[in-house]
Amino acid sequence: MTLVSSGQIASPNTISSHSICKTEALMIRFAGNVPVNSLQGRSYVHTYWGQGARSICLYSELPYDHGYNPTTNNSWWNVGSHNSLYYHQKLFTQFGGHGVNLAGRTANNSNLKIPSEIAEQYLFGISSIQFKLQNSTDFSIIYQCYVNGIGWLKASSDGEENCYQYDKPISSLRINLVPISEKQRFIDYWNRAI
Repeated sequence: MTLVSSGQIASPNTISSHSICKTEALMIRFAGNVPVNSLQGRSYVHTYWGQGARSICLYSELPYDHGYNPTTNNSWWNVGSHNSLYYHQKLFTQFGGHGVNLAGRTANNSNLKIPSEIAEQYLFGISSIQFKLQNSTDFSIIYQCYVNGIGWLKASSDGEENCYQYDKPISSLRINLVPISEKQRFIDYWNRAI
């Protein structure tokens, strides 16, 4: 796992050196002089078992579902209070789960194991993210995903979905909190690399 902050790219060397690289789990924390639980998020997890499947993260033992997490339409997890775990003595909110693509894994309601030839492919993991701030009139949250073979997607902000296809997991992510007055300039700066 790589810990990054303030818009740095998570795993920049990984995305350039490995032909098969996907994100199975994200651990997000919001720190600084901001209200607790002010950041909310959602993710779409594409799994081998499909709709209705639930699995357990091998690292945190937290559950995750195929499709949107949280699963209820238009519901969000508050970073710092939902799906939380301690990592390096800091509280993180986890999206997705480690082990989505491991050979031999099964889901909650299936005895169907992932074949090893499938597990070795670039198929499963987090494929969409959304973040927003609660009750903020001064700041925007901006985020951008990298998809293997596609490149950087256009940056999204304030609850917009950042996704190429639900069956194409992201390889990397960057996220930043910016003043609303700087939002468009920052989005343009990130999008220049597309």
